[in-house]
Amino acid sequence: NLEANIALIKNCGRLCQGKFPVLMALSRKSCIGQITGQDVENRLAGTLAADIIAVLAGAFMIRVHDVKEAVDSMNVLKALGSEI
Repeated sequence: NLEANIALIKNCGRLCQGKFPVLMALSRKSCIGQITGQDVENRLAGTLAADIIAVLAGAFMIRVHDVKEAVDSMNVLKALGSEI
């Protein structure tokens, strides 16, 4: 459900007690649609925001559909001082 998905995104770095790297695959997911109210083809902004939150929360890797936009968002995150 939505609450469980939000908890997983916010706490992904704590999964497996940090013993294993965590891959997040949030691109266009239904939980992004539930949060934003957007249909699948209009979920890019929500996906990028969720990817950033997941990386900041400890995700080791993200799987994406929109590679260029995801790379741009991770480059901005890195340039603004966050270690990824």
